[in-house]
Amino acid sequence: MAKTKKYIGELSTSEMWASCAIGMGTGLLPFLMNGYMSYFFTDVMLIPASSLVGIMLVARILDGIQDIGIGATLDRIRRPDGQARPFFKWFAIPFFIFSALLFLNPPFGETGKVIYAAVTYIGALFMLSFLQLPYATQISLITKDSKVISKLSSMRFITASIVSVIAGLVVIPLLKGFGGGDINKGFFSVGIIVGALGAASAIWAYFGTRDRYIAILPKKEKIPLLGQLRYLKNFPWLLGLIITLSIMFSYTFSSAMAIYYFTHVIPNQTFAGLALVVIFAFMVPGSAISPIIGGKIGKKQAIMVGVGISICGKLIMLLGSSIFIFIGLGMTGFGLGIAIPLLTALMPDIVDYGEWKHHASTPGILYSAISLGSKMGMGLAVSVQLAILSKFGYDATLVVQPDSAINAISLSYIFVPLVCETLALIAISFYRIDHIRDQIQNDLTERYESLGLKRVKESL
Repeated sequence: MAKTKKYIGELSTSEMWASCAIGMGTGLLPFLMNGYMSYFFTDVMLIPASSLVGIMLVARILDGIQDIGIGATLDRIRRPDGQARPFFKWFAIPFFIFSALLFLNPPFGETGKVIYAAVTYIGALFMLSFLQLPYATQISLITKDSKVISKLSSMRFITASIVSVIAGLVVIPLLKGFGGGDINKGFFSVGIIVGALGAASAIWAYFGTRDRYIAILPKKEKIPLLGQLRYLKNFPWLLGLIITLSIMFSYTFSSAMAIYYFTHVIPNQTFAGLALVVIFAFMVPGSAISPIIGGKIGKKQAIMVGVGISICGKLIMLLGSSIFIFIGLGMTGFGLGIAIPLLTALMPDIVDYGEWKHHASTPGILYSAISLGSKMGMGLAVSVQLAILSKFGYDATLVVQPDSAINAISLSYIFVPLVCETLALIAISFYRIDHIRDQIQNDLTERYESLGLKRVKESL
């Protein structure tokens, strides 16, 4: 007897798993980039931190600008296989290639290594965007059920967090094991594995999902790229941008500075990988209860609770001892586990608000602009981190770092993320869509019917 598929709303569980695939597979690359990229460049390739500050920031800004182009392209695509899905097929192999090349240490001089690092870093970011931006946009294309969106957002975040926990546990043993004592071979081997898993996840997502909800507009209403930018005049979107930038700055700065903090301040380098594991491990239960809390008190209030818990964790870390550091990291992971999936779940509402206000459906441009904020947050975080290291005398060739560098690492590891998350908490307090969501949905449906148009079409 054939097995009956289980459904949550209109989505089968198999499609929900396929929808999580790219987050699990390609998410390994940003995990390595956030946690180990600075270390790979400064301590393995031996590129001075001062040479990397500009590269990291410019790369993220270019990547974010590229996202606007990807978003505009997404809004114009109408293919038999969907609107977001085609990207999964097109960019699986390029993602694999750049993931591997990013962690190759070529036998070049310092200038050659700086150029190689810039080209491969920017290329890897671009390939990541070509998969992750359509992945983020697709959540508003496969269902319009708010409860299903919250569950799927939570499921995506939980699965990606579990994979990151596993990665945090095995990445250092893999670096040592594959390298056979050669850290260069270790990083390159891990880069190949990460690229292969990301490519496989993209193919899985392509064959396992469907873009159901694609707005049908008359040809005369197709909007040029520059015209699409005016739809960024959207206050809820601006709040989402600020919150995303702040949280991603906080998370990326903490991840990038962790290996320096636990190598030179605690000091116990083994704790660096463990710190990331603790954060992601506590994100899992936070993500699991995220849709429940959001359903009880609303997305906005639940995000505020999550960010508030994370801030309390940072304050506990100020007590200084290792046990309080890890308690604080656990609270940070748990709080962000509640907040981040719901922040993702806000985006379909923001997209619908933009269509309601501007009479045009532009999910790609809105998601890409939020992605720009995320990229800018990550780029600024790494640039600030490297600038701090350079300013206060960090030297990768020294066994013992100067007191100025150690003090700067110690203070910034806690205080910089604390300030960013406080800003995010203030921004979310101004969000106001929750109480008018039903009105927006009803008005949009009536608007399409009055024009003699269906709101959606279903792709194969």
